[in-house]
Amino acid sequence: MLAIGVDERDWDDTNDEHYDWPTLKEVIEFRAIVKKVVLDTLDACKTTTVDNWSSQLWPFLMGIEHERLHLETSSPIIRNLPLKMVQPVASLPECPQKCLNINNIPKNEMVTVEAWKGEWKNKSTDHPEVYGWDNEFGERLFEVKEFKASRMMVSNGEYLEFIKDGGYKNLKYWDEAGLRWLKSKNELPRFWRRNGDKYMLRTMSQEIDMPWDWPVETNNLEARAYCRWKTAKTGKYTRLPTEDEYMSIRTQNMPDDGPRWAYQTRGNINFEYWLSPCPVNMFRQG
Repeated sequence: MLAIGVDERDWDDTNDEHYDWPTLKEVIEFRAIVKKVVLDTLDACKTTTVDNWSSQLWPFLMGIEHERLHLETSSPIIRNLPLKMVQPVASLPECPQKCLNINNIPKNEMVTVEAWKGEWKNKSTDHPEVYGWDNEFGERLFEVKEFKASRMMVSNGEYLEFIKDGGYKNLKYWDEAGLRWLKSKNELPRFWRRNGDKYMLRTMSQEIDMPWDWPVETNNLEARAYCRWKTAKTGKYTRLPTEDEYMSIRTQNMPDDGPRWAYQTRGNINFEYWLSPCPVNMFRQG
């Protein structure tokens, strides 16, 4: 009933007919009971290590990871709140580096990704510092032929070309699901704001002048439409990468995983640097 970071719809949990909502006092009392059960259970644990799924502490790691998941899904919900309801947090600053002149954005290019044949190894229980969901374990062989991919993520500046060229109005770029989504009168990415010819970006706690060199934040439907538009403009077939292609890029450029890095992460991962995106060319992309 009180899930954090779940954007419910009117037909679901926000419908008062579905639940007899508790009072605030009842919620606070319930949370206190749960907290006591958790702490008492931790105190009773006979181990301090997590060797595998059968460890007494494994459920607690699952709970922590699950909470992190909901904190992540909370972020776009917060970005939709009225600005008067949020405020900046000093310990989580937004990236100060941004290009406000669209003519100066980094030039993207297509680069060759070598063919790759290897073993896709997911998480394993011999690395106890990494919690994993059941579908994150195991391994399989995969083979990817040589292909080309953009060196950097698509920037806001690049995506503006799609918008100005009528990308949201030209229905040929959108698939069936995209056309249904367009009926909501969507003509810009969700966190873009437009005032005449001026564009702004809604971040977690404020609206800022559009950082044209930050990566554009779209949903999958918009990304696929952009690829179809790019195909029409360049005459070269463009699409989103498959999962194996993405893993090929990642493996060839970053063979190890974050928790085992002996230094800061090689990108703005887990809010390592900022609460916001950062320029697409700030970290090595390939």
